[in-house]
Amino acid sequence: MKSRFRSIEFNGIARFYPIPEHLVLPYRYNRITIDFIAIETGKPDLVNYQYMLEGYDNYWSPVLKKTSASFGNIHEGTYTFKVKAQGPNGVWCEPVTFSFKVLPPWYRTWWAYLIYALLFLLALRIFSEWREHKLIAEKEKLEHTVEIRTEELVQKNIVVEKQKEELVQKNIIVEKEKKRSDDLLLNILPEEVAEELKAKGSADAKQFAEVTVMFTDFKGFTQITEKLTPAELVAEIHTCFKAFDHIIEKFNIEKIKTIGDAYMCAGGLPATNTTNAIDIVNAAMEIKQFMQQHLQLRKKENKEPFEIRIGVHTGPVVAGIVGVKKFAYDIWGDTVNIASRMESSGEAGKINISGSTYEIVKDKFTCVHRGKIQAKNKGEIDMYFVERKV
Repeated sequence: MKSRFRSIEFNGIARFYPIPEHLVLPYRYNRITIDFIAIETGKPDLVNYQYMLEGYDNYWSPVLKKTSASFGNIHEGTYTFKVKAQGPNGVWCEPVTFSFKVLPPWYRTWWAYLIYALLFLLALRIFSEWREHKLIAEKEKLEHTVEIRTEELVQKNIVVEKQKEELVQKNIIVEKEKKRSDDLLLNILPEEVAEELKAKGSADAKQFAEVTVMFTDFKGFTQITEKLTPAELVAEIHTCFKAFDHIIEKFNIEKIKTIGDAYMCAGGLPATNTTNAIDIVNAAMEIKQFMQQHLQLRKKENKEPFEIRIGVHTGPVVAGIVGVKKFAYDIWGDTVNIASRMESSGEAGKINISGSTYEIVKDKFTCVHRGKIQAKNKGEIDMYFVERKV
């Protein structure tokens, strides 16, 4: 064996077993097969075996009849192979053991770590010298930059006088931009809130006892988006929401926000009134009519149909401004949540209103009672479909 594998070390062959003593394997020969057999001359085919390699798996193998065991990819360390036999009488003998050692690979030896340390020190020395040269170069560059900046300051002083003259013209432009900003603010916030914001730098949240909130969204919007290009999708939503904006403006309704395909608006704020429920339902009727006409047009053009659900609820809300960079006028309260449930619990092409809204508008519109409908997180709520004006 020594003549064939010169890197394998052992002290000789054991006296009683044909195995090498004090076997040491290099890492590249970290695979071993051990053959064994019990001395049973009577019925050798009835002998069973179990073995284990301590340090490798540390548990006995299943009961087997084969007389060899192979182990591969053995990490460095000392291992003890144990094998025991069960004779035909069912009695297990004491385990026979054999120990051997596997050396670590060369890159985990002490001399390899020494080389690593020397290479690290060399790299550290090279980096230190490189860093020193770099600092010198940066210092020279900085000095040159200072000279250039000094010359630039002289030139800038000449320019300052000219800039003073231009400042007068810029002030005129600023006034124009201020007016433009004010107009933009009025496009984002209600006029009363915008004036309060400009005067105080902030706007107080307010409680409104009776506000009617309307939610709309499109049926199957997610599936529709998969069939349209981004440009077509945005153009279609813009067409619908632009029409909604014009409709609610007619009824003095405040647009709150849009989220994806959802459109939210409210009547009765920031200026309170007693007609907000009727105003909202009238606007919902016109939105429904617009979407019916728009649906027919898209069908004629063989385009994906957009069908709308509308939900309405009346109740108290809190309204105010949120955000510090992009101001947004928003409303909060259970009324908003119930209005959203009215929309999600409705049907395409229908206006679904709550019982509280119905009690206010029942003399103005013909409604169909749907019964108490289960709404998510709200229990059962009376719901009505608005059919037409009385």
